[in-house]
Amino acid sequence: RFSLNQGEAPVAHCHNDTIRSNQPLAPTLDYGQTQSVNTITCASEPSGITCTDASTGHFITLSAAANTLG
Repeated sequence: RFSLNQGEAPVAHCHNDTIRSNQPLAPTLDYGQTQSVNTITCASEPSGITCTDASTGHFITLSAAANTLG
């Protein structure tokens, strides 16, 4: 599991195989769509999804090829 909280560096967590969201129905982004909450924006592309915090520049990219935290 990966997390990106506003104003903080991204974190990789070791957990079991359960995926949880703090939203009852977390949105699904189709390719080409973006979703923003405060300073964090996620963009979905065929190559993967990237979430970036504009206040820090930190990001997470998740794809079939690799997962990158920056």
